[in-house]
Amino acid sequence: MPKFLSSLAEFFIDIAEVVFLAFGMYLLLNYFVFQLHKVEGDSMYPTLSDKEYLLTDKLANRSGYKRGDIVIFQYPKSPDKDFVKRLIGLPGEKIEILNSQVIIFNQGNPNGFVLKEPYLQKDVLTYPKSFLKEGETLQIPDDSYFVMGDNREVSSDSRQWGFVPKKYMVGKAWARIWPIQEFSLIK
Repeated sequence: MPKFLSSLAEFFIDIAEVVFLAFGMYLLLNYFVFQLHKVEGDSMYPTLSDKEYLLTDKLANRSGYKRGDIVIFQYPKSPDKDFVKRLIGLPGEKIEILNSQVIIFNQGNPNGFVLKEPYLQKDVLTYPKSFLKEGETLQIPDDSYFVMGDNREVSSDSRQWGFVPKKYMVGKAWARIWPIQEFSLIK
């Protein structure tokens, strides 16, 4: 084989190795560490807007979630759909909505405390829906979470359809990456 053809073949083999390695790394990272998700709808407005893209930290399933995290999960009534909401209630807690306020009962606060939600706009009121009714206290199962959208009036969330089992949790929002001018890490 002429030297030129041999060099050209080596070049294409090197390129193919780089492409396959990059693709393999992408698949591993996407499956185990990070995943891209698109925000669909206005349930998280103004925190997140329709058609924005988020980078999801999938390691949160191992490290755990905190109240206030923006989480991505499979919708319990249709697990092929992913939803983006705010984590409000943790496993084993009790939750109540009374006079447009969220009240959380847990081991540290058996008499309950009003949830402070600085991420909500000042005029947002939290109304009950069909699953969680006004003044009713619900026990969150030990294997589940309670979530709500930041745009409470339009959000389809746990108040309407119930708890999110741990097995449906995908991860927590780590960064907003699109549109590029809105790029930011999510606290």
